[in-house]
Amino acid sequence: MYFCYAVALYCLVERANTSYMTFSNNGYNDLLIAIHPDLKEDENLIKKIKDKFSDASDVLYMSTKKRAFFRSIKILVPDSWDQGEYSEDENLSFETADIRVVSTRNGDNIPFSMSSPWCAAQGFYLTFTDKYLTQRSLTSRLGLLFYSPGKTIVHEWAHYRWGVGDEYPFHHDERFYLDSNKKIQPVRCSINIPVTLKNCRWNPKTKQPNWDCVFKIGKSVNNNNYASIMSYAYLPTVVHFCENNPSDKNLLHNREAPVSHNRKCNRLGTWDVMMMSEDFRSNRNPPNTRIVSRTPEFSLWQQKKARRYTLVLDVSVSMEEEGRLQKMTKAVVLFILETTVYDSISVVVFARTGSVVVPMTKVSDIGVKLDIIRQLPLSIRRGGTCIMCGLVSALSVVRDNSGSCGNIVVFTDGMNNRRPYFNPGPQLIKKKCVINAIFMNMADPTLRELAVRSKGRHFFLKDESSMRNFFIPFLKQLKEPHGATKENSKEVHDDVFDVTPDTTEEGIFHISPGLGNQTILTFSWSASSVPPSMVVYDPVETNCTEIGKTELTNFKILRFTIEGIAEPGNWRYSVKSSTNDNIVVSATSKPSDESYMPVVIDIETKEVNTSYGSAFVISARVSQNSVPVIGLKAVARLDKPDTTIDEIELFDNGGNADEIKSDGIYSGYFFTLSANGHYSVEVY
Repeated sequence: MYFCYAVALYCLVERANTSYMTFSNNGYNDLLIAIHPDLKEDENLIKKIKDKFSDASDVLYMSTKKRAFFRSIKILVPDSWDQGEYSEDENLSFETADIRVVSTRNGDNIPFSMSSPWCAAQGFYLTFTDKYLTQRSLTSRLGLLFYSPGKTIVHEWAHYRWGVGDEYPFHHDERFYLDSNKKIQPVRCSINIPVTLKNCRWNPKTKQPNWDCVFKIGKSVNNNNYASIMSYAYLPTVVHFCENNPSDKNLLHNREAPVSHNRKCNRLGTWDVMMMSEDFRSNRNPPNTRIVSRTPEFSLWQQKKARRYTLVLDVSVSMEEEGRLQKMTKAVVLFILETTVYDSISVVVFARTGSVVVPMTKVSDIGVKLDIIRQLPLSIRRGGTCIMCGLVSALSVVRDNSGSCGNIVVFTDGMNNRRPYFNPGPQLIKKKCVINAIFMNMADPTLRELAVRSKGRHFFLKDESSMRNFFIPFLKQLKEPHGATKENSKEVHDDVFDVTPDTTEEGIFHISPGLGNQTILTFSWSASSVPPSMVVYDPVETNCTEIGKTELTNFKILRFTIEGIAEPGNWRYSVKSSTNDNIVVSATSKPSDESYMPVVIDIETKEVNTSYGSAFVISARVSQNSVPVIGLKAVARLDKPDTTIDEIELFDNGGNADEIKSDGIYSGYFFTLSANGHYSVEVY
């Protein structure tokens, strides 16, 4: 059973963990902290990041009972910063960072984790604002939970790395509960944290005490240390996590408390969940008392503007079926046209063997792009499918060029059925190549594993997939990693329709205020050897058809690039064909306003057992500027293997499939699996 995720037409089979961080010998290595591209250069911000994460490293070491600390941390600064000395790396990016530093969000500076909805699963990233990290007085005003920056970082790290929940009342959680002895208890962990109650009487109707019931946390008894970092971390005596070990009641997990962690992790202690993680299970990274200095080694980095892409294209016989070769070449053409003057591209083809068609070439202008496009394969080769042969040729391109390997993008419709003289996978991984795979019809397991190991992405396309539904968004995802900033394009229009001879079809796309920069309108058609007649009008009905026009008749693509800032409002286009044809239209635009931030959606699925039987939970995580977006109506549309379609409403209400109310994660159950195969999920 496979799930294919789509986000407003973006389809992703499995999202690999893109973090480059490793953990060995008790130390986290190459933790990546990325500063948002919109933040201005600030030497003090760098200093405060170092100070606070040095403090957090000590807290982490103590709270994990001397099992973990931050050994090395990379700080990725925006490429606009030019006052310091920074190393460069093509593969580091804001989108792949473990920790993101962003600007203040509507006066809100509270740190948070974009964590997984599943217990014990690593999340997506942590977010801290620049003001939280730099302003001491602001840190103090955030409340008791955030009194200690070091503890706060470890608290959020536990969400992100080990998938544990909060052990304090969150949002709409109750602050009191009635324990198994019918005694009123304030929510806390461990239960041994001393408290005193005042004016507390239980109301059986509301299942809560009277409104003026208050509690006060008392002083530590005999200087004891308590848990939990996930509960009242601001207390000086709280230095550990709760666990299900009754031998130390000061650390004993409170299974009865109505908190998100108990709901998420089936009442396991946070420490017990951590011990099940890859970091610590089977006695990995046991306590190490010989670690004297826990201060991380910091280094400063920038992402290279220049990107390298090696396109590895399947031209075997099976690519003739279902128009796969045509779809692939169209997608590659659109991808090449999207590259910047900083980028370089090479092209490899494979069938029975592999060969380099275009060596690594810098796409310095449109002429170079068109020259590369003219060399793309338009016919198939016979003799089998040797995916590894294509990767061997890609390795030869990498060897012939100095610098980083960059991205390798493999398009294939089959399983590898021939062996090369050696497997290039280990060498590609060693050279830090990022391997992305786009599978059509079936997915080769070896290539999929290479994509996962190299921190790349892999996608699955059905034969009936149209350019509109899958190909164009995939290529944008590869070129513009998930979590896009305002520098990336936003799809403002997509449509697909049939035309009949000598009839005119019209459409409208809207450019909102804040968008309009580098607006591109792309038409593609399927049948006619003669391009359909296409006309484009701006909001005041000026004919813009000949402005920025690029015609690629061999690939059945016509593209209009609107120079400067496109006028906000409704743009109109018309299409007229001399034959029956299928037309696909898409329009993209970049922000023209500095304050514009795109909304980003991540989708996850997980099989669970419910009282109604086995089901899949579909979760959509919605964020803007790395911050959860709440109060939306979210619907999941499922395209099933038997071609039927289901729609399921997703909720962020803390009930049924949803774990936590108002956290920006919208979830719902899906019960009706109709057949084995790939299920595509689109959330809108």
